[in-house]
Amino acid sequence: AGFHPIRSRANVWGPLYKIAMRCAYQADAVEGSDGLTLPQWKYDKNKDCAWHEQLIPALEDKENGRDYVVEVETQVILLPNILDIDIFMALACTLPGYIDIFDRLPVQGVLNCIWDNFVLPATQCRIALDLLDMSVQ
Repeated sequence: AGFHPIRSRANVWGPLYKIAMRCAYQADAVEGSDGLTLPQWKYDKNKDCAWHEQLIPALEDKENGRDYVVEVETQVILLPNILDIDIFMALACTLPGYIDIFDRLPVQGVLNCIWDNFVLPATQCRIALDLLDMSVQ
């Protein structure tokens, strides 16, 4: 765990399947002397880290020993602005000979993050609005 107090055990239960990966996008960066934004992931006890609780929620006492509570590993991609449309356009244009790039953990993390934080909520909102529209007609 190092100096960063992120939990090492998590509940991976999902309503339909075990959750294989959780992702959180945090813009932890500092501006370098040359004006470039450099990634920096460090613990600051004075800074609010509410995203820790979203990434790995605290376990309830009754969950200890359950088969869906497992050891987890937290990994970081130190690349500012990784959730960029240009990156997703490049991934969308991946040639068949290079499709194995999607087997790599950083690519899976980026895709999971964009799905969980943007695509899924937008789709759910769209479905809710469509259902509302159909109910008032």
